[in-house]
Amino acid sequence: MSLLVVFLGLHRTMRLPMGGHHAWRQADCLSLTAGYQEAGSTFHEGHMHYLGNDGSGASMSDFPLLYWGVGHLWRTTGRSELSYRLLVFVIFLIGQLSLFLAVRRVLQDGVLAAWIAAFLITSPMVAYYANNFLMNMPALSLVLVGWYALVRAVQGQSRGWWVAMLGSFVLAGLMKPTAALSLLGGLGVAFLAGTRWRNTLLGDPPVRPRPVGLLLVAIGCLLPIMAWYVYADHYNASHASGVFLTGISPAWELDRQAIGRVFEGIRVHLRNDYFRPALYPLFALALVAVAGLHRELPRWSLVLLGTLIAGALTIMLLFFPAWEDHDYYSLDQVFLAPLLLTMAALAVRRRWPGMLGRAWVQLVLLALLVHSADHTRRRLIDRHEGWRSRPYDVQFAALMEIGPWLDEHGVSDRARVILLPDRSFNIGLYRMDRKGWSDFGGLSQDPAKLAHCLDLGTTHLVVCNDTLLRSPVLAPYLDHPVGTYRNVHVFELGGPDR
Repeated sequence: MSLLVVFLGLHRTMRLPMGGHHAWRQADCLSLTAGYQEAGSTFHEGHMHYLGNDGSGASMSDFPLLYWGVGHLWRTTGRSELSYRLLVFVIFLIGQLSLFLAVRRVLQDGVLAAWIAAFLITSPMVAYYANNFLMNMPALSLVLVGWYALVRAVQGQSRGWWVAMLGSFVLAGLMKPTAALSLLGGLGVAFLAGTRWRNTLLGDPPVRPRPVGLLLVAIGCLLPIMAWYVYADHYNASHASGVFLTGISPAWELDRQAIGRVFEGIRVHLRNDYFRPALYPLFALALVAVAGLHRELPRWSLVLLGTLIAGALTIMLLFFPAWEDHDYYSLDQVFLAPLLLTMAALAVRRRWPGMLGRAWVQLVLLALLVHSADHTRRRLIDRHEGWRSRPYDVQFAALMEIGPWLDEHGVSDRARVILLPDRSFNIGLYRMDRKGWSDFGGLSQDPAKLAHCLDLGTTHLVVCNDTLLRSPVLAPYLDHPVGTYRNVHVFELGGPDR
């Protein structure tokens, strides 16, 4: 694991500032965290730099435990993206260790467990978010912790491990609702175990819950997740915040062309982001092994795997448009890959006990791992330094150091600004640590929207593109220049005519 971390350069990317692939969503997470850094902030009321339609900046999405915790840490240490990355990375390592320990317990083979855990980190998507700011990686890590607890519970019949499993899955679902897939799959199998068809469907299930007890467990697990996201949706609606998607966006609402674009995006992700293409034949072979050697596996585990695969496909349909560009929507379902490999390895070991330990098998796995790691290393370089991030790096780089200059020129952290031409919600505003509005929704081209922002108390206009200075729409707002810092032009909007 340590060699892979060093080879992939995760120790170097740990120190990078926010940016690169999906910087938009990263900035949203960091902006919410910065909101909790402010004195007087409360856990259930999130705020960000982008002030939205009502000028409050109120917005919520994921259960903000990590945002809140890091925000309070920043009150003592000052704002440090390194501390955020480090905390997420530690959670990721806990998840990886849990995966290794769970597979080792199932297979009674530490070498095979190491291979399976190593293949997961060679997913470019997993490696990129391992020390990033999105909640998907902590959610995935908690899912892996929950699976380890499940293995311990099944092997030892300890009530404490069942509680740990449920707690991990619930917390994962709070951080990302799609991460509740393991919880739903487990509850589904538990429900079947309580029916009269359990022996036919599940064989000998590890637990046979009583109907009333199962119902109480299901309510106790699902209610907090549902309650949180209902609250977040209400909170956003009450503040006219359209920053986060707290509902669904199903496939059946798209036309044929849009569906085609999504499938093309999925094809690109399969080639570049999920795993190296050479691994897909291994996954296909594992699926064939599970199907062909199903008698070697507990029947309940097959039902659980089938339920989880069906659940992942359902999630895909419910959030279908996001799969075109947002690979992280599928991050918390990637645990299906090591689960499938583990079940296949268990079936093969039971049928042919010495096969997987043969030298040629280990050499094939080593070759796949080396090629996968090299693919991931190159993809990480592209994600951090590639063409997608260059416009922001060039155009908005000065915003990361402009804070002292703004203070000197009377643009305090209490000022409300319009920042152009940033089309994200929070990238530029977070970097300059000023609240206000970006060019999201074409603000610079819409006099009515500009007037609305002025009515909400905008005090300054910040322009990072010289071309916009010749815009007739912006001309009325350029009469009171404050000054220029590198490529950033600042204008006061509270002049004598206002």
